[in-house]
Amino acid sequence: MTLRMNRSSGRSLWQSAALGLAILATLFVLAGCNQPSLPSATSLLAAAAQHFNDAKTFHFVMTSDHLGPKQTGSPTLSDLSAADGDVQRPDRLSANGTVDLGGITVSTKLIIVGQRAWFLNPLTGNFDEEDDYAGFVGIFDPAKGLGIAITSLRNLSLPSDGSSNGTPCWKISGDVDTATLGSLLGEAANPAKPPRATICIGKTDGRLYSVVITGQLVTGDLDNTTRTFVLSKYDAPVNIQPPA
Repeated sequence: MTLRMNRSSGRSLWQSAALGLAILATLFVLAGCNQPSLPSATSLLAAAAQHFNDAKTFHFVMTSDHLGPKQTGSPTLSDLSAADGDVQRPDRLSANGTVDLGGITVSTKLIIVGQRAWFLNPLTGNFDEEDDYAGFVGIFDPAKGLGIAITSLRNLSLPSDGSSNGTPCWKISGDVDTATLGSLLGEAANPAKPPRATICIGKTDGRLYSVVITGQLVTGDLDNTTRTFVLSKYDAPVNIQPPA
């Protein structure tokens, strides 16, 4: 038996197929239009920096991995491998930390008030003054610290989904500006190769919750040296005083 299809029925089938494809294409376009657009990385970083610099107090946890050999001279970030403490603006810090004291790594407590600094001597149980450590609080200085550094990042990635201690955030990566790095760390900075920073900014409040810096931040660092700062407890009551 031979099946025959007249011209009108053939046109009808083609028209139906074309209509179906048009409907599908329209649905895809509408679906794309309904997708929320990503926020601007630049605007997210600017808002996070403003929130961070406006905060009067906050808690921080710093961890370091793959640190290079200790350098001689004044203390730098390479001497501090871990810290857990509080910052009270403009220039006070109190933290428990792990510090390299001339080749000996010890757990101690560090207190900074203005240009003065003390660390708890593990041998005597007393606080010894070592003002060279006072520069560590500069990492959080609103005029030249993390808040300024994150707005100077280069080669920014698009924001992506992330989290910090369970807080949903926008994750953004970029190269740390070497000029900003030099302003923050002075002669200790290693501007030969910009390190890479990954920032986590709260989706609901725009606050800075973590900063991960990978690469050569100060002299002696390695390409895989990593420092992670986790921030929390913004504007919680803090009262940092010199040791008694």
